[in-house]
Amino acid sequence: MPDAIWAPDDSSIVKWEWFIDPLGKVGQGDTLKVPQLIDNELYTLRGTKTKIDNRADRGCTYEYEFFYSRDSFPPQDPLFVTFIENTMEICLSDDSVSGQLTVWEAGLRDRFEPLDIQWYYYLIPVPGEQLSRQVIDTGWYGVHIEDTLGCWGRDTAWVTHDLRVAGPDIECTVSGGIGKFTFYWPTDTEVHTNEVSYDGGLTWFPASNGGSHTVPNIQQQKVILGRGLVPSSCAVTEISNSSECPDEVFPPNVITPNGDGLNDVFEVRGLDLFDQSSIEIFDRWGNVVYSSENYDNSWDGGEQSEGTYYYIIQVDDPEQTIHKGVITILR
Repeated sequence: MPDAIWAPDDSSIVKWEWFIDPLGKVGQGDTLKVPQLIDNELYTLRGTKTKIDNRADRGCTYEYEFFYSRDSFPPQDPLFVTFIENTMEICLSDDSVSGQLTVWEAGLRDRFEPLDIQWYYYLIPVPGEQLSRQVIDTGWYGVHIEDTLGCWGRDTAWVTHDLRVAGPDIECTVSGGIGKFTFYWPTDTEVHTNEVSYDGGLTWFPASNGGSHTVPNIQQQKVILGRGLVPSSCAVTEISNSSECPDEVFPPNVITPNGDGLNDVFEVRGLDLFDQSSIEIFDRWGNVVYSSENYDNSWDGGEQSEGTYYYIIQVDDPEQTIHKGVITILR
C-alpha cells in the first residue's frame, strides 16, 4: 500500500504544511508519511514562498488538495492539477473571440489513465474531455481531473476580455520635387512597431519610420493599410486605411541617354494615372523639338544636343492641370 504522499516539486517553497479539516495541521515538510496518513481522507497542502526578508511566515501561500487511499497501489505522487495560465485576456475583436485554457501536463505525474476530466464555468459543468479547452465568455473556469486510482486535483482560471486599440489616422502627402509619397500618423506611446501593407493586409512589413512611411514613386501607391503592434492580448491595433494620395506627375530634371539603363529616357512618373495626357518639349528659342499625345515615356532626347530644354505636360483631370519645368540633357 502507499505509505506517503508528496508535495509538488517546487524549490521556491520554503515551508510545506499538511492539514485535515476539521483536525487542523497534521504534518509538515514536502512528504507526509504513515502514521500521519488517514485512509480515504482529503488533505490540504499549504506551501509558502518567501518575500523580501526570506521569512517564511511573511510569504505568499498556495494551497493544493490531495486524496489519500490505502488501496492505491503502487504508491503515487499526487495528481497535481494546474493551468498553464491562471489568468487569461482574450482579444475582443470583430472576428473571432476565443482563448485556450490548458492543464500543465507535467503536474499529472505517474497518472493512471484514462483520466476523468470535468470542466466547469463557475460551478456549472460544461463539455470538455481533453486537457485543453477553448473559452469565450469572461469569468471563472475550472477543471476537475481524477485517475483510475481515485487520485484527483482541480484548478481554476479567470478569463477577461481585452478591447483592440483603434488604428492610426494615416494621411498621405506628396513630396513633389523628388517624386515620393509619405504617409504620416500620430505618435502612440503604446505602439512599439508600426506596420504597413500594400496588398490589402495579406502581407505586412515595418514602416520606414516610426511615425511615417515613404513610398518611392516608381509605381504610385495611393492607399496603404497601417496597424501598430501593442503589448496586449490583441497584439495589434485595428487596421486603418490611409487617405488617398492625390494624383501627381513627377517629371525628371535630367536625362543621360548613354545606354547604361539609368535615366536614359524622359520618364514622367504618374502619367499612367490619367486617361489622357499631352506633352511638348521646347528648346531655349521656343521651338518644339518633341510632342506626343498619351506619352509613353520613351523620349531619349532624339538628335538634340546637350543642354537645357523646357516641357509642358497637361493631364486630363478635372482641373486640366498643366505641369511646366526644365529638363537637361547630358550625354
